[in-house]
Amino acid sequence: MKVLSRGISTQYFVKQLIAIILVTTLILMLSISYAYPSSHEAELTRAGQWLVAQQQSDGGFELSGYPGFETPDAISALASISQLGKNYNKLEALDEIKNIKIGGLSPLDYVDDLVDTNISAGTAAKIILNVVIPLGLDPYDFDPSNDSPNAVNLVEAIHGAQLPDGSYGVGVFNASLSASLALVLVEGNVPAQSKSYILSGQATDGSFNYAGDPTLQDGGADTTGLTIEFLVASGDNLENPAMIRAIQYLALLINDDGSIPNFGTKDPNSTAATLRALNATGLDSTQRQ
Repeated sequence: MKVLSRGISTQYFVKQLIAIILVTTLILMLSISYAYPSSHEAELTRAGQWLVAQQQSDGGFELSGYPGFETPDAISALASISQLGKNYNKLEALDEIKNIKIGGLSPLDYVDDLVDTNISAGTAAKIILNVVIPLGLDPYDFDPSNDSPNAVNLVEAIHGAQLPDGSYGVGVFNASLSASLALVLVEGNVPAQSKSYILSGQATDGSFNYAGDPTLQDGGADTTGLTIEFLVASGDNLENPAMIRAIQYLALLINDDGSIPNFGTKDPNSTAATLRALNATGLDSTQRQ
């Protein structure tokens, strides 16, 4: 399913794409075959067309002014949309991303140039989770444009940034969480101190917040859901008290219509993050009890 038209430019599809990214990331990371319901194809294809229309002259999708913040997410979303109505195929998804070009440059050219700079562990993890795994690339030898004498080892970029407390960046809990999840999915494990660091951020209400501060309550579904995914990926199950408290926190957030709020407003990010986390645990996300 091609999404290369540049004719749609409506802000409505931003939230659709956010939901696509969050719902499909775990599916892609765990290489589970999945076919989208045909009833959603038209809506998701329009969303993909809108996103392609935002491509910048360097091949990326950076509109926020923070290099590497948006392009990896755009790649994972467009890769998933390219597989609408069929089982996910990484090689086909890779070809699709390579063919999304502006001025001869694809999103992979942007990411290739980005990793040639001194990227953070959080950025390296984001590229692994949203580019490397969905497209079947090599995280130890990353050079998608094949234009560098020395390819970048994204895994080493994460390991090299580890701090004594197990975190991967001062004051950025989500970056450390993403880095830990990337290591689990690529290497099959994560340093014990990193897992301890993550668990130490749980508040008494069961949530995890962006600051990783256990004294703050109601951390929200986004970080809490991602933490649950990490715990599942690292081998924990529903016997883990931290996971039980986190799941109970998410369950209390669910509105009668199934939505999850973010700062009091129904939000596709938070809703998708909750569904993704509950699905990772094997729980029935349609039941509250």
